[in-house]
Amino acid sequence: MDRRSSFVRIAFALSASAGCGHAAASDEAFRQDLERSLQPALADVLKRDPASANPRVIERPEQERFELGAVMDVRKPYSDGVPVLAISPGGAAERLGMLVGDRLLSINGIDVAGINNAAERIAEGLVVQDGTVALEIRRGDQQLWFEGKVDVVQIPGYVLTIEPPAATETAAPSP
Repeated sequence: MDRRSSFVRIAFALSASAGCGHAAASDEAFRQDLERSLQPALADVLKRDPASANPRVIERPEQERFELGAVMDVRKPYSDGVPVLAISPGGAAERLGMLVGDRLLSINGIDVAGINNAAERIAEGLVVQDGTVALEIRRGDQQLWFEGKVDVVQIPGYVLTIEPPAATETAAPSP
């Protein structure tokens, strides 16, 4: 197996194992975050001199994330609100009363309807009140407000040390 394959497997293994214990949507977000963190370091390792004796250390602290427990279509701006495509059973969105088909207009006073960066604005809205949310929702022709707590997920930290390749000894040719 070549070095590149080894590093890709390391990155995949880390992303697959480190995300255990939280919802599938956040698994994907965590995997993408981990991949973004590892890509530059792995590229650096692949480029550097194989004879280098210095290991490469990649460290990520533990993180706390807030999850609403709703899948929303944030691919484009919707002037009538961000559509809710799915609700995680037992998640915060379900506890708050959100339904599939609802449209999110604002979260903690941050408008998300009709904007290009709705995903970032929703994430910002989740952390602004430390996990407490006030949601403005459109359901059909009704405008509704929900308030409550979102789920808190702990993402474990990690330290990855990539050791340089072991030096191989070559035997002196026999006379």
